[in-house]
Amino acid sequence: LSVPDVEVGADSENADINDLRDMRETVRTGHDCELAREHVASDSVHCVEETAMMGSPERAKQPAAPDAKEERAVQGSHNSMAKVAFASTVGNVLEWYDFGVFAFLAPQIGDQFFPKEDRATSIMNAFIVFGGAFVIRPLGGALFGHFGDRYGRKAALQISVAMMGASTFIIGCLPTYAQIGALAPLLLTVCRLFQGLSVGGEFVGSLIYAVESAPPNRKVFFGSLCTSSAVAGTTLGSWTGLFLHSVLTEHELLEYGWRIPFWCGLAIGAFALWMRKGLGESGEFAEDRSKAQAAKAESSPLIQGLRQQPVSILLAFLIAAVYGFGVWFISTFPPVLYLDLMDPPLGGKGAEREERRGGDVVYHGGSDIWLLHTLVLCSIVAAIPMWGWLGDRLGNQFMMASSTLALAVASLPCAIAMGSGVVASSLLGQTVLSLIIACIGSSFPSYLVQVFPVGVRYSCLAVGYNGALGLFGGTAGIVGTYLFNTYGSTGAIGAYMAAVASVSCV
Repeated sequence: LSVPDVEVGADSENADINDLRDMRETVRTGHDCELAREHVASDSVHCVEETAMMGSPERAKQPAAPDAKEERAVQGSHNSMAKVAFASTVGNVLEWYDFGVFAFLAPQIGDQFFPKEDRATSIMNAFIVFGGAFVIRPLGGALFGHFGDRYGRKAALQISVAMMGASTFIIGCLPTYAQIGALAPLLLTVCRLFQGLSVGGEFVGSLIYAVESAPPNRKVFFGSLCTSSAVAGTTLGSWTGLFLHSVLTEHELLEYGWRIPFWCGLAIGAFALWMRKGLGESGEFAEDRSKAQAAKAESSPLIQGLRQQPVSILLAFLIAAVYGFGVWFISTFPPVLYLDLMDPPLGGKGAEREERRGGDVVYHGGSDIWLLHTLVLCSIVAAIPMWGWLGDRLGNQFMMASSTLALAVASLPCAIAMGSGVVASSLLGQTVLSLIIACIGSSFPSYLVQVFPVGVRYSCLAVGYNGALGLFGGTAGIVGTYLFNTYGSTGAIGAYMAAVASVSCV
């Protein structure tokens, strides 16, 4: 404990030395060092001669040992950031797990909830309902954005994940078209709309919370964890689809198997809600809370944002358009393309998923394709935070511009390779597209969060991002199915993706 260089009388020498020893003992036992310093200053002024009696002058000049309380505070900071990262991402896993399961089981859902027509029409109907949840995302973004800007990010995230978990479970309990007729697809659509409302606030809210809470030199990385967790959710859905196709017959899958993944969504939602109950507000929002309270008497955050940030909202829309179509095409459409639309299925007749066993149809033949697709999704999950780590060093704007340009160039040849009918070529095309899209997904969260002021950030980003996801992400399966059926090739899909990337890049 350093002391000022001041002379004192000999009469107070012993008492002062005892005080100094007491204070050093207090620091060693973990009490607040500042209180010890104030107590020393109030009792007496210590001199260098007294310090010399405790040890050499060189020892007196050495800095004090770290305060135990300060060490615990530093460790607590690391623990809190780990909790922020986990709690921000676990809700995304649920949101996109459900969306992924719905997309992967689109053929079976189409058979159960729509009239029996040709298979392509049933798949198209299922994708239309799937896309309906995206169409309503902007409304969900506006509602949750207003709530999050006014009352806090934490409350908005809790409500969104609870709504998502409940609606996911209800889908697994719905009666089919054979049981209640046209009411079945209507109820399915209503549940999907509630899911769209919740996801409109969930993803944007989670990335805003993560980036606002992150240290300045790690904002790209923490933002990338949100997009990585979203793809992790679709990957979990893909593993679920792979498992169901491997162990159930077609009869079992249509009878009850398709319901199991939706029932599991309730457990994931409950866990996510429990994780978020212990969170505080993000650092930037907490600092800006007084301004947010003062702004309550003014117009809504969305109205303020539309007046003050129109160019930034358009920027968010364009960036989300290319990422939304790309990530949903590459993460959900390939299994449908390879096994349901291509004739023969990818790999030839030997890769078909139908095998006769006692009169039932077993889905073993396509398991290899499902496995390859799921492994590609795992590579995206791993690549996004790696790109995010690099983005903190090179800059998120550079990463976005270069990767969007790469997507505009590579979309057409990669899409053609995916439809070649050769497993190696299809896998190569899908993997290249996946890594480019992962690079885009790693950098745009931190960039877009920092574009908007704190007071209108949630509302503006939610509307811009979700509007693009509704028009481009939610229609990826519909557009892919339509273009393939119309032109008989995946080249048209690649041209469409290249056009979207080119406009966004400009």
